[in-house]
Amino acid sequence: MQGPVAQEPPVPGQRSPDGNYYWDAERWLPMALAPEAGISPRRKDHALRNVSLGCLGLIVLLVIIGIAANGANFELSNCGTWTKIG
Repeated sequence: MQGPVAQEPPVPGQRSPDGNYYWDAERWLPMALAPEAGISPRRKDHALRNVSLGCLGLIVLLVIIGIAANGANFELSNCGTWTKIG
């Protein structure tokens, strides 16, 4: 005699065979509670924040490279001031 066959858990947003429920990744909920935009609730999108942080990081990197490249042409004199080389 064989034991029960293990089934894989449902995919979030999957509807029940009778169409009256959907799986929200934790439990079966009635279709009346399903979000209107789609079946599975969507997590907050962070695309704009991520792109903004990426651009800010690129700007900071370019400023650091510019300072480092420009600083190669200067030296600190004995009196504590910077003088241009060449």
